[in-house]
Amino acid sequence: MSIPPQMKLVATALVSVLALFGCSDASVTAGGGCGGTGCPVPSSGSITNFGSIYVNGVRYDTTSATFTHNGQPVTESQLERGMVVSVLPESVVLGSNAVAASVDYASILTGLVEANSVTVAVDPLRCLATGGAITAIGQAVQVNEETLFINAIDPLVDSVGAAVSCYDGIGIDDRIEVSGFSDGHGSIFATMVRLLERGAATTSSVELSGVVSLFDEPNMLFNIGTQSIDYSAATQVPAALADGLYVRVNGTMDAGVLRADSLLQEGDGDIGIEGNEDNEAELYGVVTQPYSSGYFTLNGQRVQVTVDTELGEDEDDGIALGVADLVAGTRVMVDGHLVDNLLVADELEFHAQASVELQGTVQALNPLTTTLSVAGQSVTLNASTLMIDESAGSDHIFAFSEIVVGDSVSVDAYNSIATGGLVATRLERY
Repeated sequence: MSIPPQMKLVATALVSVLALFGCSDASVTAGGGCGGTGCPVPSSGSITNFGSIYVNGVRYDTTSATFTHNGQPVTESQLERGMVVSVLPESVVLGSNAVAASVDYASILTGLVEANSVTVAVDPLRCLATGGAITAIGQAVQVNEETLFINAIDPLVDSVGAAVSCYDGIGIDDRIEVSGFSDGHGSIFATMVRLLERGAATTSSVELSGVVSLFDEPNMLFNIGTQSIDYSAATQVPAALADGLYVRVNGTMDAGVLRADSLLQEGDGDIGIEGNEDNEAELYGVVTQPYSSGYFTLNGQRVQVTVDTELGEDEDDGIALGVADLVAGTRVMVDGHLVDNLLVADELEFHAQASVELQGTVQALNPLTTTLSVAGQSVTLNASTLMIDESAGSDHIFAFSEIVVGDSVSVDAYNSIATGGLVATRLERY
């Protein structure tokens, strides 16, 4: 059976025997030089909850973990749901609980909005981004129902159903921060967009990660996507600066040109996975170049599909999918191994987008099964459920134990073949 691409976006309910492999800027060193099996593998994915930290269906104890944001030390409380982080576990992850040694977050973009074509849908409790893009620093930031907006929306609506504030309220020259998955060439699939400042000065500092193109050494210019970058005044410049190098640019905007203060090579300079030959790896993200003749690109990493690659029926949802479904924008998980910077897929896993929305008050709770009843239906929450608390007095941590009968909630869920019932991908309390 095949379903339209828009129904195949991955819900955040990915539970893996091994941690997923990748990083927010699509580059990470595997195993810290420990090759093959039996080594801790960095897990990359968007944060779904705190109280330690939940990523890709795994709860990581962060009691002794270090945290960084763009390479600078931070605390856990400075991170947000929806941020794509790289979590290095202290040992191989064998279940849904682990201990984190480090949690690293790097935004893909911080800068001023140039255009906003986001489309929205307003329902009785909230407004959702249903598509479109925000353009910033020459990059097209694609959004959908799974994108989290921070500081940019009041989810309440007025008496006639119009949103008090919504995603399309982000305006030109507003300063935003973006996390998600990038192809490195101007297209970003956002998991989080955070409004930092409204009507920011055009001289505000900006940051951008991407792949160098149109390199013009004599004039000290290059592009990332459609954004022209002048590095003539940069104090730091990689010696290997050339087309194809994956870099991070810090600077300011000047008449449409990004004037770089510094350029840093990201990882080994390749947007794909870093690692040792035959390292086992799992990569979660977005298809950035569709399948063709045995290959596709995921988060900028080239992936090979062979006759031995397992794909087809999804464990949770019973949906039979094939290589024709590997189209741009589809989120998948690849379990495989590295060969000459190529990720050879041993298994592809597709997950269906949430297809059921429930709204109303919580009618019953079962702490033993982490199940609640809304609108007459029972829904199970798990470690992958994105939990958002918009109620008065909410804090950073929002656990199932804090939900009480009578709470007003909105729940997105899918029908699970494995459990025979609804499983929540997202729960919001108002």
